[in-house]
Amino acid sequence: MKIFIYLFIALMAIQLSLSSPTPELATTLAPFDQKRYDIFDAILIQMNNISSSIVLEQTSTYPKILKDYNEWLLLNKANLRANNETHVYEELKESLENVVNNSENFVKNRQNCELQRQMQSSFFNVVSLVQKIENEEVHQIWHRHQQQHPGKLDDSQVDEEIFRKFLQEFNGQFENFQNGLNEVGREENKALIKWHKELQSKTDFQQQLEVFEDVHILFEKEMERETKAGKLNCRFQVFQEWRKKHLEIMALALSIALKAFGNLLFGGLN
Repeated sequence: MKIFIYLFIALMAIQLSLSSPTPELATTLAPFDQKRYDIFDAILIQMNNISSSIVLEQTSTYPKILKDYNEWLLLNKANLRANNETHVYEELKESLENVVNNSENFVKNRQNCELQRQMQSSFFNVVSLVQKIENEEVHQIWHRHQQQHPGKLDDSQVDEEIFRKFLQEFNGQFENFQNGLNEVGREENKALIKWHKELQSKTDFQQQLEVFEDVHILFEKEMERETKAGKLNCRFQVFQEWRKKHLEIMALALSIALKAFGNLLFGGLN
């Protein structure tokens, strides 16, 4: 369940208030709005990198899992067909194949919205199907490979050197944004400026990461901000889908856990 806890922290950092023009339309905005858009987009890109690391870490064993799963499926297809269970197992195979086939291109281009959408959709579909399938042999395939390659789905996944380099560039970008504000602009953005000042005051990597993720508190207050160009940044749209799928998986996991607990409780009373 650690992945879901970390995903929730990361995803909350880009609440719906990040609605902003698409990169293609951003060049038509006034200078102030353009710079504000660039700040939000830079944050989205970094959160995108974090979520991409999570997906790639979680799916790094999928090629081996797919190989073992295909062998198992071949041996058991007749029994599954007899029990009218073929569909869900074939769907799991297809989702695994989609992840494996798209991984190489995704590694080379993590900011491609369509690739990330495909990867995260297939990834969440795999997670959902594995949870739904009540087959101990299938679960053992996952368990075996996860034991051999346990994913550390916490802040240690975010490469410190890459994050510090991002902060160095982001700080310069933010200072340019702040210096271009007039009195009204500084008042309107005082909470954002305060957040950035706190971010700069931290020298410890973990503290920097925590403050960076705390930006969601500011974005929650901006949910009413309208998109001047009438469209959303595609990276934001991908994160909307990510968060939606994440919440669905959380609900499914809770439902399955409650069902198992109920079976254990009432089964023990019989």
